[in-house]
Amino acid sequence: MKPQVTIVIPYFDHAAYLRLAVESALGQSYEHTEVIVVDDASPVADARELLNDLVVNHGEKLSIIRRETNGGSAAAKNTGITAGNGEFVVPLDSDDLLDSRYVETVIAAHSPEYSGVFTQTQLFGIHNFVHIPECTILDIMSGKPAPTTFLYRRKIFDQLGGYNPSVYHDDDEFWLRALSQGHKFFRVEKPLYYYRKHERGKSTTNRAVALASFAKEHPALYEKHLPEILENMEQKYFKSVDEYQQLHDAFKELSDHHKDLEQRFATLSAENVQLNQKLSLRVFNKVKSVLQGQSISR
Repeated sequence: MKPQVTIVIPYFDHAAYLRLAVESALGQSYEHTEVIVVDDASPVADARELLNDLVVNHGEKLSIIRRETNGGSAAAKNTGITAGNGEFVVPLDSDDLLDSRYVETVIAAHSPEYSGVFTQTQLFGIHNFVHIPECTILDIMSGKPAPTTFLYRRKIFDQLGGYNPSVYHDDDEFWLRALSQGHKFFRVEKPLYYYRKHERGKSTTNRAVALASFAKEHPALYEKHLPEILENMEQKYFKSVDEYQQLHDAFKELSDHHKDLEQRFATLSAENVQLNQKLSLRVFNKVKSVLQGQSISR
């Protein structure tokens, strides 16, 4: 028998995107799914009406849990996952989307040696490109984000004690605990998870705060891996410098080529004007000659 999968969507804001997120979860080609939306005490009345309408149309597969007080994304996910019946869990932010084949694909890719499966990420919104996440413990401890949406066994959630409401970027901290306890995850080389990229100016600051909170929660882990973390960050820094230099060189080459094309275009335009002037003069002289010939014959 195929395993049940619980898709949990914590919700507080982003009302404009909520319907799309829920419908992408409900539209999975894999039939054995349930969708749980956790309303984290959202003040948006329109969203409550929207959720009520969705329950009327999809009541068998969709459940709504309303929290009395706002506890944040981690607490909302914990509420939804605890209430779910699935052997597997897929968390989904309320402004993101799943490809209709997401659950079917990650379930098919799962094997006993892995605790979970994630896919490549298609960014959309203010940016539009495919992101291929790497999820080693050093990457996360160095500040690289882990996938927020992935499939994993419910027993891992129970073993880890759920998401930690006291840290920034609770998804990354969940991955950090899982990897530190030896759990392994498999990546599907298809972009089946769609991450909406908003225009925010504090992501770097928030990431620094998150790393500080991770170190506070796991001091022994950071002390153990500190030399590797520093080496990893140094490698990433020099890699970024190399990539910047390559982009700078490519831009300069394109800029020089553009200037050359502009000069050639200006030269061709001037030559074209001269040719048109000569052609116009020849036509004028030809017409004048014809008219003069007609005048003489008369």
